[in-house]
Amino acid sequence: MEHLGKKRRLNMLSDSSGRFSMLAIDQRQSLRKMIAEQTKETPEKVAVASLKLVKRVVTSRLAYKASALLIDPRIGYASAWQFIPAGTGVLLSMEQTGYATVNQRERLTRLLPEWDVQKALAAGADGVKLLIWYNKDASDATLEHQTSIVRAMGEACERHSIPFILEVVCYPLDDALVTRPEFAHQKAMWVIDAARTFSRPEYRVDVLKLEFPGNLKYVKEYQSASFAGGDIIHDLSEIQDFCHQVNMASTIPWVILSAGVEPEEFIENIRICNNAGASGFLCGRAIWKDITRYFPDTQAMESYLSQTASAFFDAILSANHEALPWYQHEKYRLQSDSFTIK
Repeated sequence: MEHLGKKRRLNMLSDSSGRFSMLAIDQRQSLRKMIAEQTKETPEKVAVASLKLVKRVVTSRLAYKASALLIDPRIGYASAWQFIPAGTGVLLSMEQTGYATVNQRERLTRLLPEWDVQKALAAGADGVKLLIWYNKDASDATLEHQTSIVRAMGEACERHSIPFILEVVCYPLDDALVTRPEFAHQKAMWVIDAARTFSRPEYRVDVLKLEFPGNLKYVKEYQSASFAGGDIIHDLSEIQDFCHQVNMASTIPWVILSAGVEPEEFIENIRICNNAGASGFLCGRAIWKDITRYFPDTQAMESYLSQTASAFFDAILSANHEALPWYQHEKYRLQSDSFTIK
């Protein structure tokens, strides 16, 4: 009976085969920027009502395809909960949008005020998600702040028997590095380290949400793809090895995030990661980001989601068939017939 509540709720967040195919619509500041590009105003001028409209439309048109919906509690969930199908799990994000900056370059995660694990559970959540900004070379004070938040969230989730999904976003202390093709190799090493670090038992994380360890834009075998970047840094076998290293480093189930890449690239990311041992994906913008081109025309947004975005989602779901069911991960070592189909 140990942690039976967590296991039941992990079942709610996954599909009938135990694979995660989760849709994210918890974006806030990034969504403001996307809307602002369309309306020709500054992000600060974008009204909360505009965010609510996009979140409601995306939820109503796409949530039924997802095993779970990741949504922010204050703006998104409060305005779109009635559009979440009964069979779709609910994952609430616990962090504020963006980050605080210290030492001019280090990033601190900030928790949502007036929200905690107990309140999320009372609101109907099947799990909570926390995004943590991470650079292992940051100052001791920054690392202590970040890891203590993860540790406290894990302890709270353990007390309330609710799954804890941790999203780790690695960043350079020198922003100029991101634009260099060779950064892809450095990023892979960081993702592997993050998987090893935050799957340690002290953090009580149930599922890691990780970045793709590399960049297919710079892989030799993908230079004829629509997303090719021109420069060749890796071959496919190196990327596959990075993903296997992530899987070896993580002692808990993990899923891949999209980071807003185009659907064609994300599909390849999913295939490679799932073949290495990942349990699926949690993505958002790769599916629906072009919706803001039609803002604020609700009918046009709905049409885009029902046709183009829906087709993207179907293609991504097809690529997810090889994901490892979460309950077949060695952390659980359970047989599939031990679980009730959702």
